[in-house]
Amino acid sequence: MKLKLKGTLHWEAEVRRVFEEDTPMAIGVTGPWSITEQAARGILRDFFYWRLDDPEFNLLEVNVDIQTGALAGIAIPLYNGALHDLITAVDEGSAQDAKGIPRVDMDPWTSIINGPTVTKYFSVPGRCRFELGAETLRVALFPEPVSFRVSINDALLWEFNEQAELCAFVVKRLEEPEIAAIRSYVSRKRN
Repeated sequence: MKLKLKGTLHWEAEVRRVFEEDTPMAIGVTGPWSITEQAARGILRDFFYWRLDDPEFNLLEVNVDIQTGALAGIAIPLYNGALHDLITAVDEGSAQDAKGIPRVDMDPWTSIINGPTVTKYFSVPGRCRFELGAETLRVALFPEPVSFRVSINDALLWEFNEQAELCAFVVKRLEEPEIAAIRSYVSRKRN
């Protein structure tokens, strides 16, 4: 089961990212659910973790704020695949675009969210694909045509297929140390 776009939240947001040689990436989207905001309001938010999982190849988590359905972050603690060239420019194509924070439909996840476990996650078997361009990393979750994109501050782009299902995300404006960390991690894991 995939994450399905329900709408776009037009909140102020900042994208924070970490690329290290030991972990391919962690990306957070700060919004009303951020730790600082929570502390200021005395509110604790809960997250649902959607995973693309192949134990020998990759583990990718998309963090979803349970209260709003907002896509709040991405973590990839494991990637044993190759680093592919970005074939087409991300801005090309006939996809419609929106700005804001994507909000997914939470209805399919109700039984997990309301379940007895503390950690709320759903794993889908599959392999992602890293595609690196000059200043862009695209991570394809599913090899499907993109019909709709949602951009956060021109730093993070979420891509959705014709059925409004999340199929990829794109990290833009990468700096040289980030690109070097990605290349180093992938080459070490492949060797």
